[in-house]
Amino acid sequence: MARNDKIPSEPGMPREPVHVKDVADVRGWILALVNRLNVLFRQFIDSHNLLVDGYLFQMTALTTPTATDRGRMILLRGGTGTADQVRVCIKDAAEAYSWKTVTIT
Repeated sequence: MARNDKIPSEPGMPREPVHVKDVADVRGWILALVNRLNVLFRQFIDSHNLLVDGYLFQMTALTTPTATDRGRMILLRGGTGTADQVRVCIKDAAEAYSWKTVTIT
C-alpha cells in the first residue's frame, strides 16, 4: 500500500531526488563543503577566544579583562623589537580581573 502522506522538504531543498551523473561532482561538492566548514570553525575559534590544538587567540593590544575572560589565554604579539607574551586572565581575592604574563623558563 502506497503512502500518501509526504514529509515536506526543507526550504531551498529539491523535492525530487538529485541524481549525480559523475563521482567528480560529488568530490567537488564535498571538498567545497569541507573548506567552508574549516573557515567557519576558525572564525568560531577567533570569535570565542578558544585554545584548540595549540592555536592561541592572538591580539596586538590588551583589552580590559572581565569575568568572561577568566581563564582565557592569549598571545600578545610584540611589535618590532618587542617580544611576544603569553597572558592569562585571572581573578584575585578582591574580585578584580587582570592579565598576567605566563613566564617560560
